[in-house]
Amino acid sequence: MADPVIGATVQVVLEKLLSLTIEEAKSLRNCKKNKNVTMIQALIHDAERRQVEDQAVEQWLKMLERVAEYVFDEFRYESLKA
Repeated sequence: MADPVIGATVQVVLEKLLSLTIEEAKSLRNCKKNKNVTMIQALIHDAERRQVEDQAVEQWLKMLERVAEYVFDEFRYESLKA
């Protein structure tokens, strides 16, 4: 009679551990994304300062802006479809 109780308890504990593990993995993924965004922002800020002196940097920033606008448009389109 104790076996079904133990089995149910173990199942509940395992489900809780799985849930916590999934939440931790999501948290780590979000940290990595935030770190990447911060690095990209720093790179763009540095490039914006340098564009005054460097024509190639200015062209790169213009190209990056066009690509970012395209990606944003695609994101909006996909979100409207959903």
